[in-house]
Amino acid sequence: MLSLRRSSLATRSSTPPRASSTPRRSAFLLPLSLALVVLIAPLVADLVGGGPRRPFSWVAPDTFYYLVYAQRSLASGVIGYDGQFWSNGFHPLWMAIVTFVQAIQPRAGTYVDLYFLLGICALFQAIALVLFARLFRREDGSLNAWFVLFPVGLYAIVISPFWLRLSPRRLRDMNPWQGSEPVHGSSWSFMNGMESSLVLLCFAGLLWACCRWRPNSNR
Repeated sequence: MLSLRRSSLATRSSTPPRASSTPRRSAFLLPLSLALVVLIAPLVADLVGGGPRRPFSWVAPDTFYYLVYAQRSLASGVIGYDGQFWSNGFHPLWMAIVTFVQAIQPRAGTYVDLYFLLGICALFQAIALVLFARLFRREDGSLNAWFVLFPVGLYAIVISPFWLRLSPRRLRDMNPWQGSEPVHGSSWSFMNGMESSLVLLCFAGLLWACCRWRPNSNR
């Protein structure tokens, strides 16, 4: 009996302690959190400090077609620019989202609509960023520190020196009413009030689902 107790104590003492999952979790959450800050903070800071016209520099021209289509469809039940004849050439799911934005605040005005759409675009991109982070997570649960620059993108990093060579006045003169646009190729250029962020989210979700799916080895 004494020998059994000694053997059990020896087994317990020889068993290495389990490594805490906290460092691994922080090694994943910290780069992801910083990447989310890099994604969201410039948008918020630019909209807050850029004046009431600043949202117009973010959205694409076709955003206003969606807003008009949504207004006409709510008023007449017909999805068309004139509210009388049906039209096509738009993204159905994004059209439904814009119509929902118009329905919950029909008299808020264009400025509020643009803020709502930019917020939805930011939300979709944030969710997509989380999915991409899960895809790039290492086997030990950590995430590469370079993931913080994921919202910027390689293409935007390459062209940024040429973009920054332009003087602030020249950038302003390119779009004198609303100011300069976000750097092309970055995540911010896809926050354009259109279906770009929605498509990015769908792509991230599809890629994540494909990587999670495991074929049945018995077949």
